[in-house]
Amino acid sequence: MTKRQISQRMIDTAIEFFLAGERCAPRLEFGVYRSHSVLVPYVCNYAFALEIALKIVATLNKCRIPIGRDGHDLKKICEAIPRHKRKFLAGNKRKINKVANAFVRWRYNYEYDLLIISPDDLRNLFILTHREIQRLDPVLKSSYEQEWGNFEPDPQWAWEIQELKEIGRWDYDRS
Repeated sequence: MTKRQISQRMIDTAIEFFLAGERCAPRLEFGVYRSHSVLVPYVCNYAFALEIALKIVATLNKCRIPIGRDGHDLKKICEAIPRHKRKFLAGNKRKINKVANAFVRWRYNYEYDLLIISPDDLRNLFILTHREIQRLDPVLKSSYEQEWGNFEPDPQWAWEIQELKEIGRWDYDRS
């Protein structure tokens, strides 16, 4: 498989995990299930989407991607990218540090007494990283972008009230 084919598969996978995170985001109420959210897959999907997107940026900048234990550490992936090439993340160092191990920790959340995270930070960091991928390689488009003509997520969470009403009763409480 060529590097280009791997990059193509990576962008497709990153977008798929991002879209899965979008689907897990709303608090819903339907049938016998009272208001609920699915926070763990919400966080894990956004975190993994961000991880893959950062690895694409690192690859496009010809950087070595951390592997093994460090392969999921968002901070270490960012640090693998030279400082002058990660300007797209300017002002977000604290957020990166807070979410650095989100994918691993939230997959195994039952091993921790308490985990606190802002899924919106993961989401917004993904959007910034996706824009950087587009800047670095405008030809590298996910299959969704090719089909839809564009993929530019709204910086704000984008579920419309009408869409939620069509799914069922909704209780949108993201505070």
